[in-house]
Amino acid sequence: MRPLTLVELALLPALAWPWARLLLDRRRRLARVAPHAHALLAALLVAAAAAALVAAARAPVALHAAAAGAVALALVGGWRARPAYGRSRRLPPGSLSFSRSIAALVERDFYAVEQRRHGPIFKMAQFHRPVVCVVGLELAHDLLRRHRDRLGPSPLPWNDELRGGFLRYMDGTTHERYGSLFRVALSGPIVAAAEPATRRAARRELQALAAAPAGVAPGPALDRIVLAAFARVLFGVDEETATFAAIARGHAVLRQQSLGAPLTARSRAALEELRALVERQAGELRAGRASGALCACALQELERTAPGLPDGTCVDNLLFILKIATDNVGALLRWLLKLLGEHPEWSGRLRRQLDGEREGSGRPCAAGAGGVGAAPRAPGLADRIVMETLRLEQSEYLYRVVREQFEHGGFVFPTGWQLRVCVRESHRDEEVWADAAAFDPDRFLDPVPRSRYSPFGFHQHACNGIDLNNLICRVTLEELAAGFDWSLSRDGEIERGFRHWSHWRPSADLAITIAARGAPAQP
Repeated sequence: MRPLTLVELALLPALAWPWARLLLDRRRRLARVAPHAHALLAALLVAAAAAALVAAARAPVALHAAAAGAVALALVGGWRARPAYGRSRRLPPGSLSFSRSIAALVERDFYAVEQRRHGPIFKMAQFHRPVVCVVGLELAHDLLRRHRDRLGPSPLPWNDELRGGFLRYMDGTTHERYGSLFRVALSGPIVAAAEPATRRAARRELQALAAAPAGVAPGPALDRIVLAAFARVLFGVDEETATFAAIARGHAVLRQQSLGAPLTARSRAALEELRALVERQAGELRAGRASGALCACALQELERTAPGLPDGTCVDNLLFILKIATDNVGALLRWLLKLLGEHPEWSGRLRRQLDGEREGSGRPCAAGAGGVGAAPRAPGLADRIVMETLRLEQSEYLYRVVREQFEHGGFVFPTGWQLRVCVRESHRDEEVWADAAAFDPDRFLDPVPRSRYSPFGFHQHACNGIDLNNLICRVTLEELAAGFDWSLSRDGEIERGFRHWSHWRPSADLAITIAARGAPAQP
């Protein structure tokens, strides 16, 4: 075999090393997060090695061409991967390498490590798309305020399926109209009317879990609590009705639909059925309102607020909220169980508080509630537990697209690049939060400004579902703490999908042992 061929055979594995390192990682992060991508990468590397050996033996010219191409690609990629790439154009520091893009998917602390290495503004790539990342909420608020006319939404592909688009991705004029409508439709009084139904659902599902054998996965029960609350708040539909059963069937189909893929025929049929169902429900609510029967829910509030509503944009936004927000709140409930299971002293403290309030009032408490016109109260313990869980785990990022190039903090943000506000990393900043990695709900006893804590987004495009999210989580925690003894019985590595906008979530293996207070745990 010629010396040049031997050099090429030695060179190709060196060029493949960044990819092989992902496969050989002792923690098997890529295999856990994306087993199919891990298997495909392994197959490609094996196939490339076999092709190189065959070419060396039978077609040295082909090996020369392949080696030259690989070297050229490696040189270009290596040049762009340098943290100093683009310094002359005042681009932020940070690597645009493809392998670092993969690392961002499998390393939970990737953005925190990059921030420590490069500072609060740095660049990276999410596959083919360059991204400027910003850590620090005060910096992010200032950037978004100063350059809001040069930034636009970064919608998920499913947004194209919605009439009028989703609230979070609407242009300024459209959002000015619909944003204000939905803020009223999902306001505190509307959400509060759903507390009895939410509490019944939570109590029933927790009792069912307690009747199951030890080591039961709580996820499906938590999802049913969330769906019951959303159906009541959005559409005024109670669980016992045929309408709720139809909503649950359609929701189950749409829940399986990827946000990054076109609608399947099955998903489109489910969407059309749900559209027709919501429009029928709006008609029934309208007829009931005319006869004096009122039902506090978002659908009726939209109809009451403006003539001609709810229109197609309203209906589709309600359905998209049903799809995406139920998953988000269900995931937050899982995080709450995981963190409280790891820190049971807080669950015990909540129980003691609830027991004391019940003994004093003779009725179940509603922590954090206040009468009409009452002065704002400090968040109750259940609310603080939710706030701390959001700070540590559930709030991860905010995306925008740079529509027009601008400069901020001494760096250029080029047109077409994406902007990622690293919310989780900002919420864990040791310079802002004392003992930032610790689980301490009492850090929210005093008011916290938005420049330090923004789990629900920023400015005019912030989430409208804060009250509903907090109601579901508070009620579930209260029912769990007051009525049940429980503990984590099984857990595993946290998980996420193989997309940069996927959220980390507790392991699918998470399970609890639960029993009604005073009753023996199930064997």
